[in-house]
Amino acid sequence: MKPASLQTTDASYRWKALFAASVLLALWLLLLPGDVLLGAKVWLASWLPYAQDLEQSNITDHTDKWVHLSLFTLLGGLATRIWWGGALFRPMMWGLFAMAVGTECLQHFIPGRGASWADLMADAAGLVVGVVFWRSLLPQYGLWVRGNE
Repeated sequence: MKPASLQTTDASYRWKALFAASVLLALWLLLLPGDVLLGAKVWLASWLPYAQDLEQSNITDHTDKWVHLSLFTLLGGLATRIWWGGALFRPMMWGLFAMAVGTECLQHFIPGRGASWADLMADAAGLVVGVVFWRSLLPQYGLWVRGNE
């Protein structure tokens, strides 16, 4: 059996690896060309029952905002889990916000994509939701560990 200090270090590495993988996934999704996203949406819709009804009801008009919000909620929550209370928390959150600004600027140059203030606001809101969610709800379920591991 590993000593307690090694167990927490292993857990910390797993959380950080999950965070790094999430950053890469977010960058990949946010920087895909528009035609690839449209193809993925059509493919996904072909598997969903009632997809045509959903499309006609305009419920999917703001799907991109929900994707931005979800990606940055995940990133904000993981950053909170890993770095809350440490010296790296604020720089990491500013770095994630800079990533949001950077990806929006880059989307201007990607075919079929465009920069959007609404997307940037969804990204920023996602960071806040991730922090609030992790700090307020998840401690009740034993997923919160105080301090850096």
